[in-house]
Amino acid sequence: MPDTSEDEQKLQEARGFMGCLGIVASIAAVMVVVGWVLSKLPWGNMTAEPYKNVAPSSSTSQSSTSRNPPVPPQTNSQTGSFNSPAPAKPVIKVALNGPKFNSKTLRVGEKLTVALEVENLSDQTLKGLVLDSSGWRDVTIAHVTGGRLTTNGNLAWFGDGDVEIQAGGRWGFMIVAYPTKPGYYEFDFTAISAGASLTTADSKRVEAIGTVTVVP
Repeated sequence: MPDTSEDEQKLQEARGFMGCLGIVASIAAVMVVVGWVLSKLPWGNMTAEPYKNVAPSSSTSQSSTSRNPPVPPQTNSQTGSFNSPAPAKPVIKVALNGPKFNSKTLRVGEKLTVALEVENLSDQTLKGLVLDSSGWRDVTIAHVTGGRLTTNGNLAWFGDGDVEIQAGGRWGFMIVAYPTKPGYYEFDFTAISAGASLTTADSKRVEAIGTVTVVP
């Protein structure tokens, strides 16, 4: 009778060998899959560099500085001292007397004289005086006494920035003009000064209005 124990032993060894081959094949397949997955990742573009403490570039610092430049204190170029706010203008009370006309009714081309007087009611000197006036569109101004003349259409300015009116003093203006058209003329005068705020005795605007009728 043949001996089967030896054959069974060989068969079991063969089965064990085949099982080992299957395990090895499975591991190899897994490694192939992992290798394929890893090959698809961007490992080749990633390079490690040591940390560098980089100072900001001069162009960056300059551009940020140019956007927000520091504002230096304003100084007086002559004295080197810091500028202080301009002092408030003194308030000076005055009286505007007039206007007085040589006639309230005139003919076209007839001579018109207008007289005004500014009186300094304060206890300080008034430096610089101008009469801001309107109503002169159809009037030719020939002469002004007491100040210089500047005109612009309907407006006229009579005065002198250098004039000084002492406390209690007076300053007069005389205007010689010729109306060129018939009509009802209204002349408005307001006293102003670059060096002071002018008010009346009751703290109102210093102004005066006069009218003239011109016939053909």
